[in-house]
Amino acid sequence: TQSFCYLLIENDLNPNIVLHNVNNKLFDYLNECFRYANWNSVNLLRKLPKIPLTQELTDNDIFEFFKLTNEEINHINKIITWR
Repeated sequence: TQSFCYLLIENDLNPNIVLHNVNNKLFDYLNECFRYANWNSVNLLRKLPKIPLTQELTDNDIFEFFKLTNEEINHINKIITWR
C-alpha cells in the first residue's frame, strides 16, 4: 500500500525550490484519491504537465497553472486539511 516517487532534476535547478513545488495540495490530493487504486503509476504521473521548477510556487499558483475552477479548489481544500 506504500509508494514513492523520485524526480531527476537538472544540475542548474535549486533542489529546495523543486522540493517545495512538488509538495503541494494538488499533488497531495491526487495521491490521496488514487494511491489505493493503483492510478498513480509512474507512466501516468509522467503524463501530468510539468510544473515550473525555477521559482517557488504557492498552492494557488499551482491551482492557476492547472487552470482549476473555484469548485475544484474548494473540493481539494476540503479534502487536504493537514497543510
